[in-house]
Amino acid sequence: MATALLLALAWLVVILPMPKGVFWQSDTFWLIEIGRNILQHHRLPTVDIYSANSLNSPWMVYQWLSEVIFALAHNGLALKGVEIVVVVTLTYLLSVLMFRYMITEGCNPIASFVTTVIVFHATHPEISSARPQLFSYVCLFLLYGILDKAWKSPPDRQSLGSAVLKTAAIAIVWTNCHVSFPLGACVAGLYASSAAASALLSKQQNAGRLLTFGLITIVFILASMVNPYGIELWKFALHVSAVTPAHGAAAYEWRPLDWSALGVYAAVYCLMLLSALAAWKRITTPALLLVVGLFAAGCLHARLMIYFCIVAAPAVGQALTMAFSRHADAPTERIKAAIVEAATSRLYPVAILVLAILVAWLSPLYPGFALPPVQAAEFLRVNPPAGNLFCSAHAGSYLIYRFRSSIKVFVDPRVDLYDPAFMDTYLKVIQGRDWEETFAKYRIAEALVPNDSPLKDLVALSPRWKSLYRDDAFSIFVKTDKSP
Repeated sequence: MATALLLALAWLVVILPMPKGVFWQSDTFWLIEIGRNILQHHRLPTVDIYSANSLNSPWMVYQWLSEVIFALAHNGLALKGVEIVVVVTLTYLLSVLMFRYMITEGCNPIASFVTTVIVFHATHPEISSARPQLFSYVCLFLLYGILDKAWKSPPDRQSLGSAVLKTAAIAIVWTNCHVSFPLGACVAGLYASSAAASALLSKQQNAGRLLTFGLITIVFILASMVNPYGIELWKFALHVSAVTPAHGAAAYEWRPLDWSALGVYAAVYCLMLLSALAAWKRITTPALLLVVGLFAAGCLHARLMIYFCIVAAPAVGQALTMAFSRHADAPTERIKAAIVEAATSRLYPVAILVLAILVAWLSPLYPGFALPPVQAAEFLRVNPPAGNLFCSAHAGSYLIYRFRSSIKVFVDPRVDLYDPAFMDTYLKVIQGRDWEETFAKYRIAEALVPNDSPLKDLVALSPRWKSLYRDDAFSIFVKTDKSP
């Protein structure tokens, strides 16, 4: 028991930074509101009601389950509840699922701990943000565990049935939580393709393995159809994945990895890849192919690098285990045995989750990064805008959450609802280009502008606008010249 508690406390090095990233992405706020809308009306929205410039546009709410989860947490403990959900989910992924998996695969427990710490710090704050991707990380690792276990030990009929049921459950949750679910089908398909290649190249018959992974792949695809949109969600997901949007706001989601700006992070990613390659004898062929494939995908689309880090963790753990084994002696063997016993005890997950809840509960609500316009929104509540309101996409998300459609936003992070030409116009305006023409075109009467944007200084200098409000992060201006 004492060792389990000490092991849980050791995870503080991982858990403590987590809350700093929870509200780093502005998406969280509109996600909460859509979840509240679903819970209130007991149906999915079909058209937009929040933005003046996409009002009544057809809308596919493709990650409704994540939004409902965030809304339920919010209904219980407001934003602190959302923070707890994120910290608990991510802590469970790293310190229970990932850590235990590596230990059961024969990794040195100290190497396993170090690996999970590397994975977290190589992906924070992105991995910690309260976005639907959080649940896709868990689904990916669970699916990977099922597939790799089946590759190493061909299942009998009973264990195959269990693997199929678990795969179906993962597919349903993943599909309704985040649009990245086709990645799950690709991962299963990679194992099926590897089984087919093995059957062709090997002198032994591997028809059973091919049948196993073919069945798992088919089950994942069929189970993913259990969503409110059926095959249309697949079409949407493949379109988003295959086509890089032209406008910058959406292209941010699919930007390539910027090696020059990453510094030590780039070195960590490369070292993780090299570690996986070095451990090729200890990991399965499809696992190695998956790691290499996700690394290449992460280079093309930076946010996929998180998926690479998660899947590469077991291979990195094996590589570190090989390094640690050269320095093994009797005392370290006893320590390893004690850690393994503690990590597999029933008390360990409970201690971890309690610790995660305490860290989330005691942390500041907005500890840094991009702060939402909390004070500015309070000003707007007391002094509602008399006409159309301009806002940044970041601020628009919080206004959707705060005013629940009573104040229509100019734009927000739901870029799939906006025309690419409109998003290009918005990005020019926030940079201070053609802002007067755009304000006139959209009849903007007030503007909520980030203080660190070029637009703020230009509006402040204009004789046709005057300042109504200012705090450390945002300013509100009102148009004094009533001419169009």
